[in-house]
Amino acid sequence: QHITGHNRRLAELNLLFLFTVSFLPFPAGLLGRYPQNRTAVIVYAGTLAAVTITSAILWMYAVHADLTEPGLSPRLRYYLMVRPLAVAGVFLASIGVAFVSTIAATRLWLFAFPALLLVRLLSRDPED
Repeated sequence: QHITGHNRRLAELNLLFLFTVSFLPFPAGLLGRYPQNRTAVIVYAGTLAAVTITSAILWMYAVHADLTEPGLSPRLRYYLMVRPLAVAGVFLASIGVAFVSTIAATRLWLFAFPALLLVRLLSRDPED
């Protein structure tokens, strides 16, 4: 909602992001059918990490190319970049955990919510 301009590169990055999103039903179906299968857990976590990382890349490019609305604070720009990366970190960590326990890996996904809360708290303006 804060991106107001566009160019060819942004459109290409958006298509890449949309590709990762459109791929989600495949790993979700795998996970639904084989919830204890290591490969299904890893493919699902990897796909969600890819979705969130491409979202962050899209945002970083829009900021760098000055395609965002004027007047956005540096703190908000930072928050909107780090938020998806925090979620990506949780899903990437769960890939490693999946090699030990698929149950622990899927439970680790619940830490995405506290990670988002932590990013929000750390990104707040002290004067708010």
